[in-house]
Amino acid sequence: MARYVYHPRTMKLVPAEEYYSEKYADVRRSHLPTPRIQSDTVEVRSMLDGKMYSSKGRLRETYRAAGVEEVGNEPLKRPATKNETAPGLKEEVARAVKLHS
Repeated sequence: MARYVYHPRTMKLVPAEEYYSEKYADVRRSHLPTPRIQSDTVEVRSMLDGKMYSSKGRLRETYRAAGVEEVGNEPLKRPATKNETAPGLKEEVARAVKLHS
């Protein structure tokens, strides 16, 4: 079943596909000229064996085979901090509050 919409310029009912294809003919889907393509090919030297690799996949295969972990862009884990106050700070604050109250 065909769907129709009202065309404000012609003041007639027209098929929806025709109306929308005309209305959005010059609208791009993105502000970018082309989609971004993430390539697997790159010239990179392995820190493990010093060889040059042209594929990230091949490089990672050698890392897995050697049992090493690739690091670089992952967020750093901060060491747990103890929430301790300096010795005598509580007493000093209490004394200052009492003095200025």
